[in-house]
Amino acid sequence: MSKQQIGVSEILKKLNEYELISNDHAIFFRGHSNKDYKLEPYIYRDEIIKKEHIIFKELLLRCPQDFEHCKTTFEFLVKMQHYSLPTRLLDITTNPLIALYFACQSKSKNDAELIVFKVPKSSIKYYDSDTVSILSNLSRVADDFEEPCWIDKNLWPWDDGYDDMIKKYNDFYHIKKLTYEIQSEKPHFEPRIEPDVLSKVLCVKPKMDNQRVIRQDSAFFLFGINNSKKDKPAKLNDSLILAKDKKIIIPHSDKARIIDQLEILGITEATIFPEIEKVASYIKRIYSK
Repeated sequence: MSKQQIGVSEILKKLNEYELISNDHAIFFRGHSNKDYKLEPYIYRDEIIKKEHIIFKELLLRCPQDFEHCKTTFEFLVKMQHYSLPTRLLDITTNPLIALYFACQSKSKNDAELIVFKVPKSSIKYYDSDTVSILSNLSRVADDFEEPCWIDKNLWPWDDGYDDMIKKYNDFYHIKKLTYEIQSEKPHFEPRIEPDVLSKVLCVKPKMDNQRVIRQDSAFFLFGINNSKKDKPAKLNDSLILAKDKKIIIPHSDKARIIDQLEILGITEATIFPEIEKVASYIKRIYSK
């Protein structure tokens, strides 16, 4: 018996089995071209993390005109991410068809995956959040950055000694370096970083002033650090993955068909990558068939 082919309609039927409607939660999607990929930012592959602060500065010094309108480090990261520079961002989208496109655009022989996230609305941050600034500016500090090893993250704000611990934590050399970077974009930022902040993964909605962000209905997971050092990413909470036991796997043999079907629905390289070189590439491809 031949294996049943999977297309866009089958994927949408599968999504209908999920609980996608909620007043308290927002739904996001991500397409992996390889189902075995970890849910980690690209900066943590191939030990690129050791050069994060360097590649950040290299792109800025080589292409300063492209970042003239960016005011915060998070905005820099969003633009860098969309131009394929490794960052501590992980792309997600509110549009399942966009996620499906990214799952299938690769011609690799790997099976793809469509992942659904259900994020509490109360935990979603916006581009101008102080917490977003803290994690974003980890991109600017050197690879030897670390938190003080003596910190007791189990203390609560109402425990004796908490305020003293916070003061010592923020007086630590590396934390002061991070605060300096934050204050370069937010001069009035109070130098009081809570010890548990750097180990977070934030769901962030960006400013809609970038055509790629608009076309791709983009949002991001912004990753902090794990184990008090930069070389390991913070862990994304598994509870955010909806129906983890019912993964949507797309066989590599169906990728090309799905891309063709998405084209009929208006999801193409030209529509989600609005830059002229991407549009030209799309036109060249369709007229070369």
